[in-house]
Amino acid sequence: MLGTVTWALAFVLIFSGAMAQESETQGEQQSHTVFKPVLPADPPANGFANDSKAKPMKVRIYPLYDALPKGGKWIIAVELQIGFGWHVNANPANPDFLVPTELKLKSEQKVKLLKVKYPEAHELKVDGFEEPYHVYDGKVLLYGLLEVDPNETAEVADVEFHVAFQGCNSKECLPPDLIVMKGPLKLAAAGTEPRKINAEKWPKPDKEKQPAEAN
Repeated sequence: MLGTVTWALAFVLIFSGAMAQESETQGEQQSHTVFKPVLPADPPANGFANDSKAKPMKVRIYPLYDALPKGGKWIIAVELQIGFGWHVNANPANPDFLVPTELKLKSEQKVKLLKVKYPEAHELKVDGFEEPYHVYDGKVLLYGLLEVDPNETAEVADVEFHVAFQGCNSKECLPPDLIVMKGPLKLAAAGTEPRKINAEKWPKPDKEKQPAEAN
């Protein structure tokens, strides 16, 4: 059963099912710009998220489907664009005293973030530390698995994606920070066949790495 395979393998299987039905006419791509950055209602205690300094990272949200049928589990991509010369700590963080990059979801509707697949980190050698830091830089993608409660009655879920991180460069580390992206996710009746969008953000499954059968 799928529940017995690892989280990484589960994502491969989900991607395989999602991409196998891809047609030649996917329709127009849904812009990530429906999600806008907002100040968090509960900012970090250090207050950095509320000041006027430009953040070293931008966040974009890309749903895989134009609507999320109720009672199902659906994938979403979160793109982190980290400024040149900057990096953020990976998840899991290494060394473990560092603040990891972390994705969470908040919604008044019955939509939950079940799992997050974080990208592979690369190692950064830091003077004075024998153990290399694990970091992200440039452009990286996180993948989240959303679940919509079958009893949800709303037609649209207003959701907030919270990305906690700490930006560092060769000279300094900024205080831990938070980016909140707020926007709507359309909901659909159970059993509805949603239309795929943003296909360019989704990795093609590697058939050689997929098991012939998951028992």
